[in-house]
Amino acid sequence: MNILFIPFYASLVLVSIIWLLALLDAKTKRAWNKFPKVSFIIPAYNSQGTINETIDSVFEQEYEGKIEVIVFASGNLEGYNFEKYKNKSFRFLKGKGKIEKAIAVNRASKKAKGNFLFIVDSDTTLKKNALGKMMLRFKDERVGAVTASRTAKFTGFWSLLQNFEYVMTNIILTSYNKLGSTVGVHGCAMCFRKKAFEDIKGIARVPAQDFDSALRLIEKKWKVICEIQAVSITLSPSFLKWVRQRFRWMRGFSFAILNHYKVFFKEPFGLFFTIIYSLMGLFYVAHFFINQGFLKSAISLALVIISFKLPLFLAIGLFTGFFGWALYDRIILLVLYSCLSIPYIVYPCRSKDFLKLPLVFAYSLIYLPLFVLTGLIGVGLAIKDKIQGRKIIKW
Repeated sequence: MNILFIPFYASLVLVSIIWLLALLDAKTKRAWNKFPKVSFIIPAYNSQGTINETIDSVFEQEYEGKIEVIVFASGNLEGYNFEKYKNKSFRFLKGKGKIEKAIAVNRASKKAKGNFLFIVDSDTTLKKNALGKMMLRFKDERVGAVTASRTAKFTGFWSLLQNFEYVMTNIILTSYNKLGSTVGVHGCAMCFRKKAFEDIKGIARVPAQDFDSALRLIEKKWKVICEIQAVSITLSPSFLKWVRQRFRWMRGFSFAILNHYKVFFKEPFGLFFTIIYSLMGLFYVAHFFINQGFLKSAISLALVIISFKLPLFLAIGLFTGFFGWALYDRIILLVLYSCLSIPYIVYPCRSKDFLKLPLVFAYSLIYLPLFVLTGLIGVGLAIKDKIQGRKIIKW
């Protein structure tokens, strides 16, 4: 039996555990009869094309408490139109030049009057029940921050594949809730208890500021939660921008782990799941490289069959004769690894989502290998940065 079947079975067990934990968390009923004031902070840099949609989604929240919106914009300040918000609790703060996200959020937080600070990216919108679902989590006084789940706004085929990754991440982060704190968050839509935000002295000027903030909150003995039923919709990048983004994300993610590695002594399951899931991806990519010689031979034989227009039964016979069980062994493994992604393709299991099932192979054969490879490069860059004592500041 192919040795790569062993990590597949281990991955299957892990995926099943993660799904069970996430399901248990999502099915738990919650109630809280308090509706504290929430200050939404939207850092913006040349965001004229998307920010109004973001603000509209905030003011449309189905929430009984009071909310205010603070936009801190920098870069080109022409073209913003906020006239329709003049009768609402809305403030527009301006910064000269390009202001980093961390600085923009920290400055805006000084003006916030709410006991909770909800940071939303200017290219992200919220489903109407997002705030209400997230605030229920703050009934637990130990909770310092809650992140919304993230979905990709559909802009084409590549955004569809990205959304499968986002669903995977949402489920993994939700499973952590049952074990303590989630060790990863979505910075595009994240709500802080103001006391906790001040306890960590705001957002740090480091890469992967959202992940870094979550780790620093855990260091201060706060809990961090992912609310899968609170949905945010964010604009997904094109392919080349995606590659650069994943380099940046994984570089920042790894940099934060190196700086706050002691957190994982408090939250070992988060690190365990992350490592195992990463190894699963590595084994999947390794499957391609280990069998590179086999693939070349199989492609050559396929070309011969096509060139001579051999009948199907003869083609099957030739493949079986040349490769025997090795052929089917590899095909089965490829299909099995792809099947691990099916839950992310069809979530939340509506009938129309099952029409996307064929995309499981595009996601598994194209997206996941690229995701793993960009991640490995990002990890390498973070280790290099740490050795050189560098600090990366990117927005």
